[in-house]
Amino acid sequence: FYYEGNTIHETLTRCIDSFDHYNSSSSANTDQPDVVGVPEAKLSACHLLAHVLQLPPSNGFSLLLELLQHPSSHNDIRDHVPPDARLTAAQARHFQELCIRRASTLEPLQYLVQSWDFYNLENIKLRAPILCPRPETEELVDWVVQDLRRELGRYGGEEQPPLRLLDVGCGSGVIGLSLAKEFPHAEIVGIDSSEIAVELSTENAQLVLNTEHESATPRYQALHVPASHYTNVDANTHVQLPTDAPQERYRFGFHHVIANPPYIPPSDMKSLSPDVLNHEDHNALCGGVSADGLDIVREIVARLPEWTASEPQADADADTGDGIAA
Repeated sequence: FYYEGNTIHETLTRCIDSFDHYNSSSSANTDQPDVVGVPEAKLSACHLLAHVLQLPPSNGFSLLLELLQHPSSHNDIRDHVPPDARLTAAQARHFQELCIRRASTLEPLQYLVQSWDFYNLENIKLRAPILCPRPETEELVDWVVQDLRRELGRYGGEEQPPLRLLDVGCGSGVIGLSLAKEFPHAEIVGIDSSEIAVELSTENAQLVLNTEHESATPRYQALHVPASHYTNVDANTHVQLPTDAPQERYRFGFHHVIANPPYIPPSDMKSLSPDVLNHEDHNALCGGVSADGLDIVREIVARLPEWTASEPQADADADTGDGIAA
């Protein structure tokens, strides 16, 4: 994977050929067979080289893909790098490092380039082991956006009421932040059991919404708390905490609850592809200890009456084997 002095086109073609024939060991998990060839070799090479060349995150990948498919057409890429440019030693070493990580353990591209586009968000920060956003999650966001637009459309030209949304299992924050961009008047709270996820989603909120300079009631905030503990019910007495309780009470009254919860049964975890199983957070994938993998889903459903303003409104992405359950 070391291509010092190669042109961009030569680097891509040689890298793709190496990816196609690479025999990767499936890490320490001996239950998984070795994998021959890197999935989506062409896309992997273009994404990694665009990152190394510091091409614009919005279209760098597509510029290289176009160059690969039409070598004689340099009209777009010449604005960023000469088409006959050759990799420097530093670029070759960086590219080699990323390619080896991608090929040897199938480390997700999102972790390697440390950012990704999602729905209406560009260059959102990502890092291991926080779950990489899936295209199906974009479908969930679009579903929620259309539903909220229909609901808010009933007010016509009148002033829209306050809108509070809860994102359960916020991860990198892409669901809540996508909705924050679509609905600037909305107040969104994300919760997650992972401290790393809360830190990452807060960083992304600062990037997307510039939340560092917001008021005491921010448009987006992430809280480090699992769904089962996000309650004002005392764990010992099972009654609501009084308003003058010494411990802080959570503020609920959400109009919609959105979740992309873990739902994979424990028995199915070993069947996941190596790029998922060996790198992404198992707690964001496995739905609990029950055989059906729906422990977290049941926790969310149980909390809906307390979380919501009136009648529960929930939008969830959970593949239970029969499609999408909401």
